[in-house]
Amino acid sequence: MTSMEMVLLDAKGDNIHAYVKKSLKKDFKDVIQEDNADLFENLLVALNDYQFKTTPHKFKLNFMGSTKCKDVHDDSIPKFSFDFISFTDILGKTRENILLGNV
Repeated sequence: MTSMEMVLLDAKGDNIHAYVKKSLKKDFKDVIQEDNADLFENLLVALNDYQFKTTPHKFKLNFMGSTKCKDVHDDSIPKFSFDFISFTDILGKTRENILLGNV
């Protein structure tokens, strides 16, 4: 069993990477559901220092043992958000800080 990685989307359409370490995955795997609007409390904000990034956001969110998750049924949060990258931009990228994107 590995960690759980996800991209969270807010009502403004902004994305941020979120991480649940392996030892906490059992606590959140059935609570966090795809396509749900959730309210999270007590997350650790950290620098997004991954080489391969899922979002261009400078920070990422780390779940902790004390993190709380509540379903809020909020229709103002979009189901999808795309930020397409051109093939030219992909070919021009270096190996440092690569953004994984929608092509």
